[in-house]
Amino acid sequence: MLSGGYADYASGENSHSINLQKKNTEPTGILITNDAIYVTTNKGTCLALNKTDLSVKWEKSISSSSVLSSPIAGRAKGWSEHDAVFFIESYQDTLTLYAVDVKDGGEIWSRKISSGKNSDFYGTMPEPVISSAKDIFVISDQKKLVSYDYKGSKNWEFQAAGGINTSPVIGSDGIVYICTMNGVVQAIDATTGKE
Repeated sequence: MLSGGYADYASGENSHSINLQKKNTEPTGILITNDAIYVTTNKGTCLALNKTDLSVKWEKSISSSSVLSSPIAGRAKGWSEHDAVFFIESYQDTLTLYAVDVKDGGEIWSRKISSGKNSDFYGTMPEPVISSAKDIFVISDQKKLVSYDYKGSKNWEFQAAGGINTSPVIGSDGIVYICTMNGVVQAIDATTGKE
């Protein structure tokens, strides 16, 4: 049985739970914030759960045939530090980056980041990452690192030295690091996109 829940720290007793199997889905990622728990699934759904009782606040369905990456929290409207949840959808050889509203799951914006045969990540999908400057970094077509600002405008695109099937990592120095499948580690300036 596929279920989620949490236990009381002192007693170890299960306090609340939700059974995702009733939705005929499997989780692909989870994000816990101060306000909610967000779960993405292999059936194209992002769920927002209340932290207090795990009841469903909202459910955003993209496509029942798509798979979603792990979600991340960030800013997409400009007036709050955490007003959006970002995730990548993989559907029929196309990858799309979504920003949805934390209040109701409504789409704020979406950007097609790749399409074609190179969009298949062979069962693993790198999740987006977000910088302290609120830029979002995603892997596109397994060969490119792409930066978007919080409004969904493309900042830059970087051609990697080989295929990439892991998420980028942002260092405290403002450098984005990627590791290619052939073992090359590359350091890219988060602002300029230059190596």
